Amino acid sequence: MDQVRQSALYHLCGVALARADGAVSRSMLAAWLGAVWRWICRQYDRSLLRRVMKWESTLDAKLPESILGSFLDLLLSLPDRILRGSMVGTVFQSFASRWTVILLGFTGLVLLSVPYENWNNYYALYLLIAAFGLLLFSHERRLSLREVGFWPLAFALITFASATGFWSRFPGESSRFFAFALSCTLAVLICVHTANTPEKLTRILLFVALGLFICCGFGLWQRIDGIEPNAHYTDLTANAKMPGRVYSFFDNPNSFAIIPVLFGPVMLAMVCYAPRLWQRLVFALAFLLSAACLIMTYTRGAWVAWLVSILVFVLTVRPKAAPWLIGLGAVCVPLLPQTVLARFLTIFSGDSSINSRAPIYMAIVRLIKRNLIFGVGLGSTTLRRVVNTSGYYTGFAYFVHSHNQFTQIWGESGIFALVSYVFATFFPIKRGIRAGADRTGDPVIRAVAVGSACGLISAVLFGLTDYLWSYPRIMLLYWLLFGLMTAAVKLSKNTEM
Repeated sequence: MDQVRQSALYHLCGVALARADGAVSRSMLAAWLGAVWRWICRQYDRSLLRRVMKWESTLDAKLPESILGSFLDLLLSLPDRILRGSMVGTVFQSFASRWTVILLGFTGLVLLSVPYENWNNYYALYLLIAAFGLLLFSHERRLSLREVGFWPLAFALITFASATGFWSRFPGESSRFFAFALSCTLAVLICVHTANTPEKLTRILLFVALGLFICCGFGLWQRIDGIEPNAHYTDLTANAKMPGRVYSFFDNPNSFAIIPVLFGPVMLAMVCYAPRLWQRLVFALAFLLSAACLIMTYTRGAWVAWLVSILVFVLTVRPKAAPWLIGLGAVCVPLLPQTVLARFLTIFSGDSSINSRAPIYMAIVRLIKRNLIFGVGLGSTTLRRVVNTSGYYTGFAYFVHSHNQFTQIWGESGIFALVSYVFATFFPIKRGIRAGADRTGDPVIRAVAVGSACGLISAVLFGLTDYLWSYPRIMLLYWLLFGLMTAAVKLSKNTEM
């Protein structure tokens, strides 16, 4: 990297870009965009949104003092208490510390790259149990739940409770999803306690980038090889000229679209802040492949959510560039393929997919009215069975899920699960954005914090139009990214101290 910076070509490019930037900054367009941006900033300073963004949860600080927090911390610290100072503990610690990170990264790679027909959701659980076993012996200090926070812990406990026979209408179905929820909990715990240096964060994300190469590369091959339009995924009348939608290893284009929605922003952040040139090139290729595949899924909600996340990323790390990004996006719209524009416009004109949502939403509202507090039990199959057997659904298409992240959680696990999920999402994302905006922090920590936060923002927005966790491995990837963001925020706080 230093040799590149010292080259004559690098110097000439820098001079040319500096002159171009100076000319543009003195133009009338720059003055107009700057005035618009200053007006937006003034409106934000006076808005309710700024007050909400300053709101902090006091329960996170109280968790370590609570009886539940102390008990759970005691359970997690038992291996450390038993082996502390022993020869076995000393020898095993160096081995476990190294392989926990590798096993966690490998889990992300497997989640992204195994074909749907060969996948078993218990594969990830077995890998994470092995990684957690290593983690229990790999740290010099004991494990603690205070690093995760109150609201994510509350959401996990309520989710576990909703799988029990007391809570669920179909305990047998819910017990399968209990195992998947356990996988997600383990992934967050392992991330927060293992990814304790910028190098480890980068290593895990390199595994994820490799997984994106594989799944997105296969998606591109699907487009090149040709894929027939499927009436199950597309209204062929309203989208007559649209090609088949790619789905890679994930059986469904909408599910595959969640992958670039989640990991695209953090790949872009690492392009900007990774310490080595080859790493930036790897992350750049992963970002470009994922962005191309996102377009080829023809998933409208994912497009909008992804664009918002990129805008939030730019607003966080380089706010003055936001008006230029918006202007560049407006210029690029006419250059998009006609099929993409036509697909996007069906948001307003409607098609069979949009028109079928009304009876689905009415069905989930009827279910929630009758199961307001506790829901019907953990798992999309549990909710589906209740809806289809209780006469709540009156549509023609088969009811799969509620097509909304928040109503699905409410219908499955009740109002307390919904509230805890909202707060478990809001407060950590806000901290991730704040850590990314701190210009004095380590570049990699900033990149992972803001990139992961933007990916989760994108996923939450997409969740307004679809249910993200219809496939358990997508749910696990969501919480893996959440764990990486939480780890980066923790490292940012440690750096400040």
